[in-house]
This record gives sequence, structure tokens and C-alpha cells, in this order.
Amino acid sequence: MDQHTQHDVMRAERSFEKVQNKNTLMVSASIILGAIIVGVCVLYAGSIIQPIVNTGGDANGAVAPAPTGGTASEAETQEILSIQSDDYVWGDPQAPVKLVLFTDLECPFCKKFDETLNTVMSTYGKDKKLAVVFRHFPLTNIHKKALPEAQALECAGKLGGNEAFWKFVNRVYTITTSNDGLDAKELPNIASFVGLNVKDFSACVAKNDFAQKIQKQQQDAVKIGVQGTPHSVVVAQNGKTFVINGAQDATGVSSVIDSALLEN
Repeated sequence: MDQHTQHDVMRAERSFEKVQNKNTLMVSASIILGAIIVGVCVLYAGSIIQPIVNTGGDANGAVAPAPTGGTASEAETQEILSIQSDDYVWGDPQAPVKLVLFTDLECPFCKKFDETLNTVMSTYGKDKKLAVVFRHFPLTNIHKKALPEAQALECAGKLGGNEAFWKFVNRVYTITTSNDGLDAKELPNIASFVGLNVKDFSACVAKNDFAQKIQKQQQDAVKIGVQGTPHSVVVAQNGKTFVINGAQDATGVSSVIDSALLEN
């Protein structure tokens, strides 16, 4: 299960602090023994921290625990997962199954999952069985560029509509190396690539009109128990939900969608 989470960073820091405290006590008892323990613990700490800074986006990267659930009631959860007037939807909004995607444009696992969604939508989307609903969940503690990119993405949608929005998403994931690897100077180039007027795009980005929308989507995500990215909730026609935690492959995602399609 491939997923980035802000809690990984804080967890690693706490683990590292505990190791340091232990080393200090040992050194006070014996300089030689303490030196050995320090060496061992430094290696151990390195094994904890290394996955957090992993930039390869493979299965050994940062992994989030299973969601423990948020504070939202069942009714509030259903409302959060329903299509909102300002949502951008990939596919037919009337499709029987919706996949609500909470994502971060600088998350390597989200980049990987975008490829999976393209594969899945080439069949289920084409047959109007599935629609993907985009929700922002930028992990600002570890991806400083994720929030500005989310704001730029909203400008793409404002200026070019649903089609430009999703083209912008795919283009970012195509060219970024993830983990803050996208040069901010590329954003106007991406806007041009998807057919937007660059001057209008830059003016929109400068206004920062979408901070409240992005923040609300983050807060809603936390309310329903989202801990990392990518995190997807598949919603069947009867309202039953299926959680896809992390960057599962097309086979795994298709299996969940098939289960949701059986619900009436």
C-alpha cells in the first residue's frame, strides 16, 4: 500500500528523539558502551527516516496506517462524498459508481495512482460506469509546493472548465518528479499546454481565490478519516462505500469497482 502521510514525518521525529534520549543515558553509564549504542541507534534511526524521504515512489516508500475513522456522522460523511457544485468530475456525473479521490499533486504515490486511474477510466469511464471526483488534500508539512499547485489547478478549472482541469492534473503528474520536484515556473507552461491564456492564468493564481475551497476539502477529508494520499472512497449507487487506501494497481481498483457495481 503506497501512501504519503504527514503523520509519518512526525512519527519518525518522535522515534528519533526517543533513540537520542536512550543514547544519552547509556553514555552516562559507560563511554565505550555508550559509543557502541550510539552507533547502533544512529543506524536504526536512519532506517526509520529513510522511507520518509524516499523519492522513488515504490512500495518501500512512506506507508500510512489504515484510517481509524473521523468525526463525521454517517449523514455528514454522505454529504461530503456527494458531488458538490464546485467539484470537477472525470467521467459522467450520473455514473452509478463514484470514486472520490483525495490527492496531492506532489505525492509520488498519487502520481503512480494517476496512471492507474487512466487505465481504469479507459474501460469503466468509457462505459459510463464510473466517475472520478477530485478533492484536494495537499500534505503541506512535507510538500511545500502542493498547495500553490492546487491553487493553480483551480485556476485552470475556472478558466478552462472541467476538461482543462483534468488535463492540468495529468500534465502535472506527467512532468513532476514529485516531492516538490516541479519548478513553479512550469505552471504557466502547463497552462499553455492545456490551452489556457497564460496572462489570465497568472493573474488568477496571483489572486489566490481558492484557499478557502482547498482548506474546506482538507478539513472534510480529516472528518471522514483520511490520513494520507492517495486516498479514495468508492461510492456505490445505494450509498455503500469502499475505501481504497494508497496507490493500488488497476486490478485491485477494478475489483473494488466491480463490487460497488453489484450494489443496488
